[in-house]
Amino acid sequence: MKPASIISALLLTIAWLGCASATYPPGDPRYYDMGAPILSDLWVDPVNGNDNASGATRAQALRTVREAWGRIPIGITLAGTGYRIMLAAGTYSPEAAPSFWEARYGTYAYPIIIQAADGAGTALMPSMNFFDCRYLYLIGLTIEADGGDVLHFASCDHVLVRQTQVVGSDPETYNVQEALKINQS
Repeated sequence: MKPASIISALLLTIAWLGCASATYPPGDPRYYDMGAPILSDLWVDPVNGNDNASGATRAQALRTVREAWGRIPIGITLAGTGYRIMLAAGTYSPEAAPSFWEARYGTYAYPIIIQAADGAGTALMPSMNFFDCRYLYLIGLTIEADGGDVLHFASCDHVLVRQTQVVGSDPETYNVQEALKINQS
């Protein structure tokens, strides 16, 4: 199979998964049950946010995803609360996002969720490279970048990607190596 065909098949599969019903019947083994996690919201708005704000509400949104990610405790297993980064509609620049997302340890009860607040496809993220993260859920994002490793998970555990579109370079040019890469996970 040609690389362009493989990439096209992968993108169609991801698109199909992203278009699947937003409601997931309880007990249906085809869908991961997220349960009823305890979460603290961190809102981000790339236009109207301020990194000196609390981030607790849309009105107090942070400006950068980098700041929101930095407010999640690093290197310790979360207890008492998980975190949901709520991304307001818009385009998030590579400078406003972490270049390397690492060492955040959610649990089933206290996961780490990065979610498009205004519906699937409304938050456009640059490439995301995760290392050593646990119970990490990406919901409703569009992740787009030129080149390879648009979405990369290394040494991660319990990852959920739901209603998310991953877009690499035009497969006709063969510039993209791997739009989605998961290794040592």
